[in-house]
Amino acid sequence: MRVSGGAVSRSCVPAWLLIGVWRVAAITAFLPEEDTTSLIGSLFRIIFDVAVSPNDRASRQKFGYDGNKNCYCQPAYLCQQSSSDLSSGQLDVRIVTPPASKYCSPGYVYCCWNNKHQCGTRLLNYLPTNNFARSIGQAPYGAYPWQVLILTKSNVYVGSGALVDPQYVVTVAHKLLPFAGTNALKVRLGEWDAMTNRETFPPVEREISVVTIHPQFEQNGLQNDVAVLKLSAPAVIDDTTPNINTVCLPRAYDSSVGERCWVSGWGKSGYGSGSGYQSIQKEVDVTVLSSTECERLLRQTRLGPFFRFDSYNFLCAGGEKDKDACSGDGGSPLVCERGRGQFYLAGLVAWGIGCGNPQTPGVYVNIPSFVQWINQQTTDYVRNY
Repeated sequence: MRVSGGAVSRSCVPAWLLIGVWRVAAITAFLPEEDTTSLIGSLFRIIFDVAVSPNDRASRQKFGYDGNKNCYCQPAYLCQQSSSDLSSGQLDVRIVTPPASKYCSPGYVYCCWNNKHQCGTRLLNYLPTNNFARSIGQAPYGAYPWQVLILTKSNVYVGSGALVDPQYVVTVAHKLLPFAGTNALKVRLGEWDAMTNRETFPPVEREISVVTIHPQFEQNGLQNDVAVLKLSAPAVIDDTTPNINTVCLPRAYDSSVGERCWVSGWGKSGYGSGSGYQSIQKEVDVTVLSSTECERLLRQTRLGPFFRFDSYNFLCAGGEKDKDACSGDGGSPLVCERGRGQFYLAGLVAWGIGCGNPQTPGVYVNIPSFVQWINQQTTDYVRNY
């Protein structure tokens, strides 16, 4: 970022930003707690980005950015190549000695990704004009390569999830409870049309070797409704499988409020006995709402005027007529795009009141609240965007 014609250095935060921090501190004293949390999180992200992001030519040179080689100064743990990366060919990660004109601050290393298969990127040409004919609401083939189907071994649909590492899937805990202690589940990667084999690149199935449900999961209120599945073998992510890729995880302090994001899945087309599951993956764009607005709208439903929205565990999005996730979409990823053409996982479909009713948003697991726990369940830290 340029301020007054000069590059902002890592060690020098501009005066306007410090004044802004002081003003925000004063404002938050008069805001509800959930809005304060969201505002502070957004402010922290701005400070971080201003202080360390390579946003102009001078700071890119200083922080070791190399546009041709995808080299950045990164925390050391984000530049560790996991065993799953080695076996899948997803990333060719290198910690290298930076050129003399470039350096990294203490705790950071000069890290290069010499492979185009980065998290959160779409690897297929998914434009409708170059793809299968689609009905309204159907997702383009390959648009959500991180979404997985969770099935029983007899191919009964259970739910969905998101591939965050070649060997790990994140989903909601409540979908897995009926299968606790069993070896009855598998996942299908790279699926689009579940009823045919017409896709250019066939989907791939993996058995599940480990199921980890959040230890504080509460079935009644769906608090801590998150689980991690370890696959029996890493997914192959290379030029032979462009229908499969990982999605980026957000940072713990990220807020997606106000962003237009996307949810996809194979759930029912409507609420009630007359609606069935979808054979072809569907998509819908929804706007993420503030927790205050979520609470206001959901109090107008059967939840009643005393309902309190839990902004740590959940976020909500939508509220537009006929634009919503629905029954069977549990665990489906809500993804938002933020820079460099990468998508990050903002939420997982959790619960709702009906489907697609105006002024009634859907509710999603708030993934930023669980990033640390998710990382702890994986062999190595999952790469953030």
